Amino acid sequence: MNAFAKNYSFEGQSFRYCVYFSDFDNPGFKFSFFDKNFSMDIPELNDVLIEEGHYIKEQKKSAYKLEEKQGFIYLHAIGKDFLVLYYKDLLCALVDCEDNTTYFGVNEKSEYVSLPDNPLRTRDVWIGIGDIARRSDLNYSSYLTEKERKYDNNNKYSWQLKTPWVEGIDGSGVGEWIEKSHLRKINKLVLLNGFVDLKYPDYFYKNERIKDVEISIGENSFYYTLEDTPQLQIIELPDYYSGTFRITIKSVYEGTKYTDTCLSLFLFLYAKNSGF
Repeated sequence: MNAFAKNYSFEGQSFRYCVYFSDFDNPGFKFSFFDKNFSMDIPELNDVLIEEGHYIKEQKKSAYKLEEKQGFIYLHAIGKDFLVLYYKDLLCALVDCEDNTTYFGVNEKSEYVSLPDNPLRTRDVWIGIGDIARRSDLNYSSYLTEKERKYDNNNKYSWQLKTPWVEGIDGSGVGEWIEKSHLRKINKLVLLNGFVDLKYPDYFYKNERIKDVEISIGENSFYYTLEDTPQLQIIELPDYYSGTFRITIKSVYEGTKYTDTCLSLFLFLYAKNSGF
């Protein structure tokens, strides 16, 4: 595929992302797509240098090529291969094809940040449902266990796109749910539907994906239809809410081989100066 035969909405944009848990200065790493070149700030991972204020190890830049396969978009640049996950020109995540390290970016010109007023936890809210091992605010009605592998998102590394949540009952999983709690008020959820796997892109269509979904927060319930795409999606709630956000499967897109319904990411999105 020609690198520039198709224009994607993340092209011509720059995205901010954060890396460290104890990121006092919040240096604001960036990756950008401009003038047919890709550039990216590479984080410094040496603890001593980080304490001295050296956050960025280097800035890499090269021409880039985009390739689309089975609905998945791959970026070839700076000597690496990435899976690209995006929502319009607002969100862009790069997943390193070598080790699954995931860099979640928000458009630097947008009104959104990962957390409005606390840089110490900026990284935390961008962590998806793969962070159960560190947190107690995510629960589910069931999960699939197969050949000693649990599809419950208990990943050791929260910044790696690895195992999705796969419901564990017989059939399509209608009525099964996953929930995540948060004290801050938000009005947007970010979801990545289906089984998204770098090595096995065919798993997305072989397994079932959520079609109709109920979002409930306390006594409030709202209904949405998700797109059948291996890209990021945003659910916009009618107001700002805090508490426990439950996602319940109401109907599914059928898989070509399996009846297991999957969800790969569940994130929150905040607006600047939201007052919450």
